[in-house]
Amino acid sequence: MEMKSTEMKPMKIEPMQHILTTAGAMGTGAMPDDKGMADIFANAKKRIEEALAREHVVLDEAVAKNDNYFLRLLEFAESNEHCTFHCPGRTHCDSSIKGYTARMDAHGYISYCKCKAGDTYWDIFSTSRTKASHIPALYRQMTLANYKETEDNKKALRYAKELLAQGTAGKGLFLTGTTGTGKTHLAVATLQAWIENGHSGAFCTVPLLVDQLRECMDGNDGKSVYMDRLARVDLLVLDDFGAEYSTDWVRSQMWLIINARYAEHKPFIITSNLRLEDIEAGGGVQGQRICSRIAGHCHVLELGGADRRVTPLF
Repeated sequence: MEMKSTEMKPMKIEPMQHILTTAGAMGTGAMPDDKGMADIFANAKKRIEEALAREHVVLDEAVAKNDNYFLRLLEFAESNEHCTFHCPGRTHCDSSIKGYTARMDAHGYISYCKCKAGDTYWDIFSTSRTKASHIPALYRQMTLANYKETEDNKKALRYAKELLAQGTAGKGLFLTGTTGTGKTHLAVATLQAWIENGHSGAFCTVPLLVDQLRECMDGNDGKSVYMDRLARVDLLVLDDFGAEYSTDWVRSQMWLIINARYAEHKPFIITSNLRLEDIEAGGGVQGQRICSRIAGHCHVLELGGADRRVTPLF
């Protein structure tokens, strides 16, 4: 996917949802023939290559040849296209994560950084409405109605429904498993159903949350408000836990959030590629304390099965 940087002209954006629908992934139309599929993915690959070139990113060879990174790279390309060619300004930002734009590194990891035109939006935890709960636009299609139950996830789905039935008295979920096993889908679907039931909820991608907490370092009052909202919202989803877990400071922030929710008797859902024992082993005393709280407050479940990012999600 490596290519030289050239002057780019605005191009028509076809959201990922459109690509998946066109490819028949929604199951509502005929699957395109081989040529149609080849054209769809050739166009998507071209968009990815152009976005990488705009940001001067050269992928590691192993990543560039690994199809498992395709949807992640396409998510980056969509965000980059939108912010490069269609930015409406910070007041009317309609990015998938408001005020932030996607970044991609050579290892295929996507993160969201505050864009040049944006502010930090502090109201994302202040309401029970889906938009303000900070569920990214790309994830809002993830519902319980289109979550496919399998032998590998039926226990986790049952416990998610129990949480919805019990409300704030319910036990949370710690969902672990390899990439693409549906952890984020189940977490977001549960959160959206939770909000529809009239409770408040918030979604946080942990690497982005860590960046936001770092921005608060010079303003203790701002951090205090932020942490209070994280503690008191009825249901908190922490997605991709462990991706930014390597420092004592990060572990201490995660401990503060999880322990505060434990003290408030508020449920949370955590998704992670790491098992609980991996988090404990790599985190010293702080890791042990975090895992103790999670184990005492959550059903710990491992999701298996085929990579749902390669096979159709819906």
